[in-house]
Amino acid sequence: MTGGRYSLKYWEDDSEPPELRHLMMLEERLLDPQVRGDRYALSALLRDDFTEIGSSGRTYDKAYLIDSMPEEEHVPIATHGMKARLLGDGVGIVTYRTVGEGGQVYRSSVWMKEKDEGKWQLVFHQGTRLPPGWRPRG
Repeated sequence: MTGGRYSLKYWEDDSEPPELRHLMMLEERLLDPQVRGDRYALSALLRDDFTEIGSSGRTYDKAYLIDSMPEEEHVPIATHGMKARLLGDGVGIVTYRTVGEGGQVYRSSVWMKEKDEGKWQLVFHQGTRLPPGWRPRG
C-alpha cells in the first residue's frame, strides 16, 4: 500500500538487488498522492517521450499527465505482487497489481536509465483491468 500503510515496502526488501529496489521505489513514488499532485515531481519521473495505455484503453503522453494529474483527487492505491527485472543495459520493467475504487488493474512500467545523468525515468506504462473476482494463481 502506498502512503506508508505497510512498514516494509517492496523496495526495502534487501533480498532484491539495489537497482531493482530503486525501480520499485520510483514506481511507488508515482502512486503517491503527493507526487501525483506535483507537476514538477511528475515531470522529473517521466521521459519526454513517455506513453501510457490506460486501463480504459486510452493513450496518454507526458504533457497530458502533467496537465491533468495534479487536478485530480488522489487517494492511496494498494499494490500487490510488485516485481522488477532488468531487460537490458539501462532498461527495466516493473509489474504489479493495484486495487482501488475502479477494481483490480494489472500494471507494467518500462523504465529507462539516462546515459548522461544516470537517472531512471518512466518511458511506458500500461494498465489492464482485471475481471471482477479475479484472483492470482498459486
